[in-house]
Amino acid sequence: MNSLTARQTEVLEFIRDEIATRGMPPTVSE
Repeated sequence: MNSLTARQTEVLEFIRDEIATRGMPPTVSE
């Protein structure tokens, strides 16, 4: 289960980075 959490965090960070690059507010639902 730790792997899943780590993977989710990586995906979230990637999405956040993508949003930051676009300059848009984060709209990711947990």
